[in-house]
Amino acid sequence: MSARLVKVAVLGNCQARSLAAALEAHAEVETTTVTWAAVADETEAAQLLERLAAFDVVISQPYKRFQALRPKIIARQPTRSAFYPRFYFSGLHPDALMLSPDHPLEFRFGGWHSTIALAAFHRGLSARDAADLYNAYIYGVLGYFRRYGKAEALQVEAALDVVLDLRADPAAWSDQVFAHTPNLIQRLSLARRQPKAKATDPLADGFAFPVYPEIGRRIGIVGEMAFRTGRREPPIGLEQMLDEAFKAYGRNAAAVAELPEVTRTVEALRREGV
Repeated sequence: MSARLVKVAVLGNCQARSLAAALEAHAEVETTTVTWAAVADETEAAQLLERLAAFDVVISQPYKRFQALRPKIIARQPTRSAFYPRFYFSGLHPDALMLSPDHPLEFRFGGWHSTIALAAFHRGLSARDAADLYNAYIYGVLGYFRRYGKAEALQVEAALDVVLDLRADPAAWSDQVFAHTPNLIQRLSLARRQPKAKATDPLADGFAFPVYPEIGRRIGIVGEMAFRTGRREPPIGLEQMLDEAFKAYGRNAAAVAELPEVTRTVEALRREGV
């Protein structure tokens, strides 16, 4: 008779699904994922806390919106628990700007936008002229090449805040899916399994911002200028992205002008005579 799989609850934002998939690929576990968006109010949070008692292990991102799910409360439960940080790494995509779901600016990529595109539109450039701004000189002016080191330091610090030491890992981040590393498996003394194949990442089917070639070369990876809405749909190039973005921005130019990131970028471009 085979041993019972360890039951693990993984709580967090959309990244929880990716971590759960990686855990099942690398450890003898059975995971259940709960995303924060599925918890509507304090009553549901309290109900979820009660259900967590049925699990052997609870792995959660720090969450403070509802009292019942705050880290100190989860840590007090008899169920074994550990925490993992929210992953936000801007080093690969320093031009990518994510706006809130209720922001009026939206086109093919939902809330994701190119900061350069927004600034070029606000500056009065055409979509064709805006395409010329995607080069190493402009990236340097905007500080994009410095973003990788800063993002790496911030991610390590965020992990240390939840007592997860990732300082030995950054050298490997560029050639593997970071969520698939076995830190939590070792920390929780979970039984390892040899994965039969690379873990399937649920987030891989969603929108993917490109790593611009000039930025990729600085960190030793191959970049591209292909904007992807999903794995099953063909990517679009820079020119088409800009055409669609400028049409969307033209419908709400005031919303573009109100973004502080646009103001800062426009000032940097103006100083360079753009």
